[in-house]
Amino acid sequence: MDCWKATGTTDATPDTEFVVHHNLTRIPIFFIYFLDRAGDIYSYYGGMTAWTAATAAGNDGSIYLKCSVASANYRIILF
Repeated sequence: MDCWKATGTTDATPDTEFVVHHNLTRIPIFFIYFLDRAGDIYSYYGGMTAWTAATAAGNDGSIYLKCSVASANYRIILF
């Protein structure tokens, strides 16, 4: 299975878009996340920046997400 793991901190303002970079040479189709506090990470189609694939090894693709709480530390797995 092809996947990518990333860690980081969400934006300081709840429900603000933030970016997660990956090196998958395709657009991810699903993600699983873990937060250090109660909250949700979400994405919805329409109104958010489109996800992209990495074009070559070492060339970052990106997904754009939002979180319901401010400054939460996350671990995410992209598939």
